[in-house]
Amino acid sequence: MNVSASNQTYSKEAVQTAKNVVTSLFLALKKFSLYPEDHNHCQTAMVRLQHDLETFFNNDEKLVLHVEKDRILFEDETVHEGEAKEGDLGFALYRDAIYKLTFHKGIDSRQMDLFIRILNQHRTLPPEAEGDIVTALWEAQLPHLQYEADDKILEADLDADLSHSEGEGTQESDFYSTLEMLLDAEASPAGSHGDRDLPPLEPRSFQLTTGEVETLQEMVRRAEERDATQEILDMLADILKDQRDEEYFDVVLEYMEEELQTALGRKNFDIALRILKRLIQIRMLCKESTSWALSRINKFFLRVCEPDFLTPLQEVWPTLSAYEMGKLKLFLLLLPPKAISALGARLLEARSPAVQRMLSEVIVSLASRDFRPLEKLLDSAEENLVCFLVPLLGRMTDEKSSKALVHMAHYPSERVRKQALSAIMARDLWVPDELISLMDDDNSFIRQLLMKYLGSRRSQTAERLLLDYLRNRKYRDTEDEHLSACFRALGRCGKIEAIPFLRDTLLKGGWISRFRVSALREYAALALTELGTDKAKQILVEGSQSWFPGIRSSIRAVMQA
Repeated sequence: MNVSASNQTYSKEAVQTAKNVVTSLFLALKKFSLYPEDHNHCQTAMVRLQHDLETFFNNDEKLVLHVEKDRILFEDETVHEGEAKEGDLGFALYRDAIYKLTFHKGIDSRQMDLFIRILNQHRTLPPEAEGDIVTALWEAQLPHLQYEADDKILEADLDADLSHSEGEGTQESDFYSTLEMLLDAEASPAGSHGDRDLPPLEPRSFQLTTGEVETLQEMVRRAEERDATQEILDMLADILKDQRDEEYFDVVLEYMEEELQTALGRKNFDIALRILKRLIQIRMLCKESTSWALSRINKFFLRVCEPDFLTPLQEVWPTLSAYEMGKLKLFLLLLPPKAISALGARLLEARSPAVQRMLSEVIVSLASRDFRPLEKLLDSAEENLVCFLVPLLGRMTDEKSSKALVHMAHYPSERVRKQALSAIMARDLWVPDELISLMDDDNSFIRQLLMKYLGSRRSQTAERLLLDYLRNRKYRDTEDEHLSACFRALGRCGKIEAIPFLRDTLLKGGWISRFRVSALREYAALALTELGTDKAKQILVEGSQSWFPGIRSSIRAVMQA
């Protein structure tokens, strides 16, 4: 008897504590519907909810709530009573076929915050449904929150709604009766009704009333708006969760492959993005428990990366709006880096600068995850495509892209070499040892770029390379401009080692040569001016006071310039 009394007392306390939790849950949901999620009111409501949960878990390990159409129960006691209408939490759960919620001890504020966000997002059903509470909870994978759902709990209500709705239910029922009668008459051979004679059919009986036409149109609209793609994706998730029907899993994946390619051709990028996101989520689950599904999904993604799979995009480039381009970009960013080869082909197709810019950004992002596909494409692609790809290397920062960029600076095509050298300078890569061979490039613009590059900073490496080049090079009379650039670069990058060479070039030589104007003496004076050290200035002063007019003229020409 005492035990019974104790249990009764505990049960009343538990019911009240559970009611406090549900009240706080509704309060938090209300705050989230009225204020931004980071508002103080929302945060205060979440603190209260977490406190009430912890109070309940002081005496029990789990809180089990049963959901009915217009109320929520705990231990057969009503802890919330609402209305069967949109916006009510109990009805929203019931509407999405959830009949039981279980909160386990250990549920933290992060999980409850996500749970409230899900409820707030789905408490009313939007005109174009994009998921439900069950799907959202399955995706969230909250470890201390369990739910049980069954679509059968809605069947009785659905039948009642169809048969008892005012006017519309009767009309739709009559419409079905008419269709059944016509089908029976068409399918049954003459005399199959035995002794029962069928009444003659009047032509008017085949005509639909205005109400029946409206009903038929509504039925068609519902069928068209039904999100078959989402249902198939949910089916995949269920198959995976139960770890069964491998063959059927293959069939559904094949279907999704066709749906995805069709969606791309029709610019339904929202659907394409949804398919890829859900398959990525399922793939993450496969890593933990289902190897057979993982290999199949990996194969699916490899198929999507093939050039012919993205062929439908070829027709849509000219008509893409800014919104569609944004959605397509999100889709492409979810592809594996192996898709870089296919996207490279699309890069040549797209004539729109905006589309080319978008594809370039996607390729750079994918290459940052795995550079090998882009490296392979650079080695095998034709010159036109390489000219598109090399500037993309200038936007990257990793070591592999740096090496590839230096490699492309020695590409057979002058166009590619120019782009590579420009990209190296834009990235501020300092590799003079690997570029010095371009000093004698056939293209004058490339030589000028290299001189600008070598003279961009003080560097003993660049100074040594230029000194070796100038000391050992035999000059032709037609190379005055090139030599001038070399000496100027030496002055800009030099420190100490260049001083003796420049002094000898300016002040020394045969008696006769020092009486004549010399281009080399002028270039040496130019380099000393660019060097700008005290020692360099001292040499220039010495030259300006020289007895030899050729030396004085060289310095005067530089100073005047």
